[in-house]
Amino acid sequence: MPPEIRNYIGACGGTSLNQNDAASNHLYAADMWVRYGVPWATFQSLIISGRGAIVQIWYGVIAPTRYDACPGFVKGHAVFVNERNPATGAFLVYDPLANGRRGLPQGPQWWPASLLKAAAYAFPGTATGCVNASFTADTE
Repeated sequence: MPPEIRNYIGACGGTSLNQNDAASNHLYAADMWVRYGVPWATFQSLIISGRGAIVQIWYGVIAPTRYDACPGFVKGHAVFVNERNPATGAFLVYDPLANGRRGLPQGPQWWPASLLKAAAYAFPGTATGCVNASFTADTE
């Protein structure tokens, strides 16, 4: 899906949540609910309720952890968050960089809430204590 979206947008670098929404709507008739400055508690509630979300993060926060799927990359990025584990509070994160290259992480991973939160809060221009995200309809 990401290559099709990137081709539709015509971008060879970062893309915005609004651009991704327009492409998803055009290509897949999937209307995303784009929200900037979502309080963390609201973000968690929406994920728990069954929505997925594309979340803007700062990868520099991920870089020093075992979840780093692209050593040396420390810029803005977006990941898809699909669910929250009620027992651990961790979030299931689909990182497009996690494709198993060079023995690095592959596929979705359960990220600690504190890590996702720190990476989302660190994205440039994000309101203090908030997340920028584009939500799906209920993923169930």
